[in-house]
This record gives sequence, C-alpha cells and structure tokens, in this order.
Amino acid sequence: MKRKILMAAAILGTIALMNACKQKTQRADDNSLKVETKQDMRDNRRTEKVITDNLSFCESIYPTNNKLLISNYGGSKMDPLNTNGQGYIVAYQNDSIAMIIPADGTLSAPKGMYSNDDYLFVSDVNKILVYDMDKPQAKPQVIRFPKADMNITNLVADGNTLYATVASTGNIYAIDIANMDKLNTVQPKLFAQVPGANDAIIEEGVMYITSAPSQGDATSENVIYYISDFDQPVAQKFINEAGQYYSITMSPDNQTMYVTNWSPSGIAKINMDTKAIDYMVLDTPVKNASDIAFMDDILYVADPENNQIIAITNP
Repeated sequence: MKRKILMAAAILGTIALMNACKQKTQRADDNSLKVETKQDMRDNRRTEKVITDNLSFCESIYPTNNKLLISNYGGSKMDPLNTNGQGYIVAYQNDSIAMIIPADGTLSAPKGMYSNDDYLFVSDVNKILVYDMDKPQAKPQVIRFPKADMNITNLVADGNTLYATVASTGNIYAIDIANMDKLNTVQPKLFAQVPGANDAIIEEGVMYITSAPSQGDATSENVIYYISDFDQPVAQKFINEAGQYYSITMSPDNQTMYVTNWSPSGIAKINMDTKAIDYMVLDTPVKNASDIAFMDDILYVADPENNQIIAITNP
C-alpha cells in the first residue's frame, strides 16, 4: 500500500513538473510575442524631422523627380498678396537645400506649383509664371487671370489641362497647356466654383477640393467637395463637417485623405471608405500648417509662419 502511495505521488509530481515546464514555455512564448509586438510598434512609430535651412515663409511644397520643391515669400512678414518681388523656390533632396528660382524680383508670393516635362508652373497672387527649367534664369511665360482673382492658391493637372484654385473668388479655372511655347497667349476658362476654393487633387478621375472662408469662422459651405464629371462639373460635398481646410493630399494606398485645417488647427485624416475624421497630434509645434504632400511615403507639411517643413514618417 505504501509503495502504491509513493508511486502515485511520483506520478503526480511528474505531471506537475511537466505542467510547470509547459507553463514556463508558454510564458517564454508570450514574452517573445510581446517583444515582437514592441519591435513592430517601434518600427511603425511615427517620427518627425524639421527642415528649416534657407526657408522664409514657405507657403507651398511640391514633390517632383525625387525632390521636394518649396516656394517661399521671402521678406519680413507673412503676406500672401505681397508684390515685393522677394519670392524664391528651393529644392530639398538628400537632407540638403538647393536654390532653384532665386529672389530676382520676379516672384512675390509663390504658392502652388506644378511640373510638366521641363516646365515649372508657379502661381503668384493673380498670375501663373511658367519657367523653362532648362533655362531657369530666362524670363518666364505669364498666364494672366482676371483682376478679381487675386489669390491663386494651388495647381493640379490632368493631361494637358491645368486647374487653378482661387481662394478669393472660389473660382476654379481650366487652362490648356498643350502648347508649352505659347502659354503667354492662353486664356484661363472658368471650370467650376467652390466657396473659398484653396486646393485640389485629382485621384482616379475625381477632383477633390478644399474650402475655407476668406475671413471669419467657417460656415456650412466650408467643407471638402468633389467633382466626378469633368464635362459637366458640379461640385458636391464629400464631407459635411465644416472647417478652414487648406491643403489636401492622398496616402500612397489611396485609403486616407490628409487635409490641413486651420480651425480646428491640425491635420485631418479622412478614411476614404467611411469618411470618418481623425486628427494627427504632432510633437513639433505648428503655428499654421498650409501645404501638405507625400514623397517616398513620407508626409511633408509646410508651416510658413514658423519657417519650417515637417517630414513625418509613418503618419
């Protein structure tokens, strides 16, 4: 009888030891999973880098040919309608800044840009200047707008048609740029109207437009619009939440729209399927986020009043 009791105790002890080893192994596996999760979180952590060299009221940015073009007002104050001739454009690439268009008296308040082949289009108050980048020192061609259109903010193109948004009038113009040698004679044609039109992008045949009031608080009209029929353009509301929306860009996978907003201040992330809005909270203090663009999966945000561009990894 004593022998049976001892044998049973030995068996129970063996089982307990096996369970303990199994639990220890599970804990080890759990710990390894936790380590992998922490590593994954670390790899996907958002990081921010601030670019400040040779920037002075850097209103707009534009990625092209692995470079980020940055337009600057220059001067001593943030004046989007100035005519001081102190504007210039630099290019950011590989952590360095190079001058592209110097402050030679031609540009004053350069904003939206668009590059087509060897030509660079730059909106400046109430005109668009077109530079031949093979001869950047040469006098640019000029596309002129009606006098009322005093704040051409951004440019976007679809084939041989360039579209320009005008914040002051809400006009969106279409411009034929098929003949690059005769842009001086081109007449912009009214394409559509959106209250306080600030910026536009074209994705998969649809134009999305941001809106902000010229002054005062946002109204129900200041939302994000879209136009899906370019032959008979009618602007419709994409979201209904009012804001002071300035610039717009799309994530590389086209799943998320990023929009800078002045009130509430921040960068809105809009889910393209659900239209749910989430706001990014940056570690870098931002006074007035304006233009926004992706380049090489990095999100760049212009903050002109702080004279900085913020490069955000894993936004």
